[in-house]
Amino acid sequence: MGASELYKRHQPLGDRAAAAELLRTSPIPTTSLIMPTFTYQFDTKAYKKSVSFETGLFINGKFQDGSDKTTIDVTNPSTGKLITAISEGTRADVDLAVAAAQKAYETSWGLK
Repeated sequence: MGASELYKRHQPLGDRAAAAELLRTSPIPTTSLIMPTFTYQFDTKAYKKSVSFETGLFINGKFQDGSDKTTIDVTNPSTGKLITAISEGTRADVDLAVAAAQKAYETSWGLK
């Protein structure tokens, strides 16, 4: 299911209380003790350093594992070689992300 299909199927939350309740009761942890990271070592004339970033879902200002704790392999299409694995988002993760976005819009990002 593509992102546009998820957008069309998702019913927006009606108010801040509903968003807060979803965030409060979510089974998805807001932090992870060990968040997987991807590190790439650049070795060119211009740049010889490594770059790392977390591979979880960025929801409510934090990286976290998906609710099902499953991952998706990212492969290099030209070689078929595995690059890394990233957290897989589910419908529950989309609901949590939308609730967090609505809460942010109503409290700090949106027009007041």
